[in-house]
Amino acid sequence: IPCCKRTGGAMLSRGVGGLARRVVAGRWAGCSAVLDKSPVFGEALSGRRALSGWNGVQTTAESCRLANDSWAKLENRGVLRVQGVDARKFLQGLTTNNMLVLGAGTKAVSTAILNAQGRVIFDAIVCSADPETLLMEADKQQLPDLLKTLKRYKLRAKVTLEDVSEGFHVLAAVGPSVGRWWVEASAKQSDGTVLTYQDPRTIDLAVRCIAPRALPDGADAAALAAAGDAWARVSEAAFEMYRASLGAPQGPEDLPPGGCFPLECNLELYGSVSFAKGCYVGQELTARTHFRGQVRKRLVPFLLAGAGGASEDAVKMGAAAPLAAAMAFAGDAPAVGTPLLVAGSGKQVGKVVSCRGGVGLAMVRIQQAMEAGGGLGDVTI
Repeated sequence: IPCCKRTGGAMLSRGVGGLARRVVAGRWAGCSAVLDKSPVFGEALSGRRALSGWNGVQTTAESCRLANDSWAKLENRGVLRVQGVDARKFLQGLTTNNMLVLGAGTKAVSTAILNAQGRVIFDAIVCSADPETLLMEADKQQLPDLLKTLKRYKLRAKVTLEDVSEGFHVLAAVGPSVGRWWVEASAKQSDGTVLTYQDPRTIDLAVRCIAPRALPDGADAAALAAAGDAWARVSEAAFEMYRASLGAPQGPEDLPPGGCFPLECNLELYGSVSFAKGCYVGQELTARTHFRGQVRKRLVPFLLAGAGGASEDAVKMGAAAPLAAAMAFAGDAPAVGTPLLVAGSGKQVGKVVSCRGGVGLAMVRIQQAMEAGGGLGDVTI
């Protein structure tokens, strides 16, 4: 649902044509919330905006939908340290992605932990700090439960688990030149003080950073921006709205624990699921769904069009319409679980999963969406 206009109690959508179009290797097309074109799931992007070729070959300059470079401090993210000779092996049997690639030319991977029924209970970005240390960046509110879950499976594994959020904070930077900066600067950061890594989900989310809280004020910005103040600082809320506009779910708000399957939430499209690794909790249902092509629902981003204008953060980021208008949306956002009904027929095709300001994510049933002739037309929320 690329852009919706809320009028009274209704939201009008331009459609989701091409929602179920298949592309190379059985991946779904798009899932990148192309903001200046319709439909969301209609762009032929060779399956996913993968990071292969990101290092020194392709940067965010070719695809970024922001005109300016900016950064934000993500206070909603915490850091869990997994340390020991069995660190990678331990997480390999619990998470959906391949942990063994870390350190072998790959600095970070996105992943999820499932329950026995194959539903997502936690999501995280795991990065390699050294050969025996992995840092799991996850939602801060979920860290106590995540730590408890990992300890339950620890048994005799030679690892130590510790919540180190009090000592570190997470930063993120996006913009047209951020990717090129990372390629040029990452090799210089070898002292281990600040861990900088490309976001493994999509090049449009650019670069993330785990920095010690003990750094002098402003040093964290310098760790991200080569020119210090050259990048504008924006609020965490603005960055989260931008991330949601790309259709990339994160945290319990977008991924209710035990309430969604990884393929329905596009996790494999954003490189968070490996279908070539060994067993892990919840793998059987995930693999069967993938190889049989039985994904019946997909998480789709939507934007609520405001009265025009743009927020201060949208101006700093150089966000183009309609994202800028959605970031300035001041009306009542639809509640979680609000149904999406096709205007005229009243047929329900999905429901709202989350909404931040004027940017949200909705779970859409693919078959019902395609029965509308490849486009939903007007949608009432």
